[in-house]
Amino acid sequence: MVTTRKQECDRLIQTANHAPPRAGVVFESEISLKGFVQLAQLRPSIGNSIDHLEIRLSTQSSPPLAILRRCLALVPNVQDLVLELPPLPSSSNFLNVHLPRLQLFNTNIHHQEVSNFLAINPTIRYLTVGPCSKRKRSTCPLRRSDLANIIDLTSPLSCHSQVNPHKLVRLCVGPIPFAPTSTTIAFRRFGVLFSLTTLVLRFSHDDYDLLQTLFQVCPKIENLKLLELPTQSTRARREWNHHATWRANLSRLSNLEQLVLSTPRAIVDAPGDIDEERRLVLRWVTGVGAPRHPSLYLIGLHYGGDAPHARFFSHWTREGDVWSRMRALTAPLAVDDLP
Repeated sequence: MVTTRKQECDRLIQTANHAPPRAGVVFESEISLKGFVQLAQLRPSIGNSIDHLEIRLSTQSSPPLAILRRCLALVPNVQDLVLELPPLPSSSNFLNVHLPRLQLFNTNIHHQEVSNFLAINPTIRYLTVGPCSKRKRSTCPLRRSDLANIIDLTSPLSCHSQVNPHKLVRLCVGPIPFAPTSTTIAFRRFGVLFSLTTLVLRFSHDDYDLLQTLFQVCPKIENLKLLELPTQSTRARREWNHHATWRANLSRLSNLEQLVLSTPRAIVDAPGDIDEERRLVLRWVTGVGAPRHPSLYLIGLHYGGDAPHARFFSHWTREGDVWSRMRALTAPLAVDDLP
């Protein structure tokens, strides 16, 4: 039976009238996105009710820009927006949409598009962006963006320079792509981040003076996750192997409560051995004639072993003056799953 345009329109109207409003939606295909746009155009309350929107179309060959733009215009009350898209045409400017209640923006799109979007959506507080395509640090468009209102930022380290040192609470940064500059040197360019309490720092094997740098930049840090990137090098010096210096620098971070260290190398002679791990933890938090760390109560260790793909994870916690291993795994664990 051939369906006429009127019959199709009547079917859409009936579907729209019976579609229950939802607060959160996820679209993973162009077909589902088009269907939503058709229904929301007929019944605006469908789009008005949405406060969490995820559009994940990164596996498609090309993004449906017109449909995307129309979809965003139909969700004026959205607060959380996740956009995962295939590569966009240069200067597509499809995100020229003002969303007055938007708080969170997580995306993999080109940083020029992100910069344009931030300019017309100053309410954004939580920002996550993907890798930068620029080989020269100074040419990333985000470096010219005003990030003064951002309190939670995940970004390549070289792509921002105008954060508010009195507002930024959480920062997740990675090493500088295409450049030999060390992560610690680049991190110092922030100056002092007075309000920062949570930091996730991805660093290279040749980075050193990590804790000393952190004391200079974010002295009030409470939650710290240090993630060493994979490397073939076996000759790099890791500063946590120098126990006295590592312990002294940890103690200077007097607000630190949680520390997670991930490294592809073994950190004890017998990986996974509880007694060796305990001795390591105690060397880090106390020493002969030295008081214990004033606030640190959790240490997560994620490290390699003798076998090429061996990984060990331990979760140590303190009660009073006693450190105990509460959790131990030998199966692979993604660094984003660490506590």
